[in-house]
Amino acid sequence: MLVEKLPGYEDGMLIRRPDFNNMTKREQQLTTEIYANIYGWLAKAGNQNSKVALKTKSIKTKPNSDIVGWWKSVNDIFKLSANKIVKRVKNFDLMYQYIGYKSNPQDRCVLNFTARGVQCTVFVDVYDLLVTCCDQELMDDTVSKLIA
Repeated sequence: MLVEKLPGYEDGMLIRRPDFNNMTKREQQLTTEIYANIYGWLAKAGNQNSKVALKTKSIKTKPNSDIVGWWKSVNDIFKLSANKIVKRVKNFDLMYQYIGYKSNPQDRCVLNFTARGVQCTVFVDVYDLLVTCCDQELMDDTVSKLIA
């Protein structure tokens, strides 16, 4: 996740607000700067999505950027229900059987298929798929099967 690579990010920042009462003035200043930077990146990325922009427009930035509130608002938008997750897993299983892909034993989210001496790979994410193949015709056929 992008936010984890930002300078000053520490695990848990998106779910726990900082305790400014137990910080020195300098620590408060540094924490405020870090949170402002993280909020800036989150807001920039989130504003590309109209639902996120609408849901987060009232998040406060003064005296400190509320990245916890921002994250809670956005998390609700993208959170999948248990039923949706089960349905997606079943759909992926059917899809794998239909197109003849085999799960990679090292990573079940990576599927491999070999045809005409060429390997195609599908990387599966909850929200997305990435298909790679050096044979454009084989990749187009795979994509057609995936969206059928």
